[in-house]
Amino acid sequence: MDSIEKAKKFYDEAKKEYERGIKEKNEILIRDASEKLWGAVVEATDGLLAKHGIYVPPNADAHYARRTELTKIGLSRMREKYSDFGTVLHGDCFYFGKCPPEIIFRAFIDEVKKYIENAERF
Repeated sequence: MDSIEKAKKFYDEAKKEYERGIKEKNEILIRDASEKLWGAVVEATDGLLAKHGIYVPPNADAHYARRTELTKIGLSRMREKYSDFGTVLHGDCFYFGKCPPEIIFRAFIDEVKKYIENAERF
């Protein structure tokens, strides 16, 4: 399974987990959904970069490398979204438990879907 397909699977699981978390008022499920959305972004980014012949090894510098490479190939807007997703989904929500309100979280779900579609297209 390639990275774009993995991104789609992460996304689908995140949506299900978020809905369950909202229904059950379960913060842990919501935070886990947030991390799965972040996983979808990372996989989509890796898939996009791979199409351009760029491999980012999983290490401490991977996020910096992804942002840098997105800029180098002329996708600064995707770099901005990548950074935003990392801050809100991975950092604020998953790690620190400061998840956005439902209406904003749902907007992030939609934005991640568009990000994956763009990664597949570019």
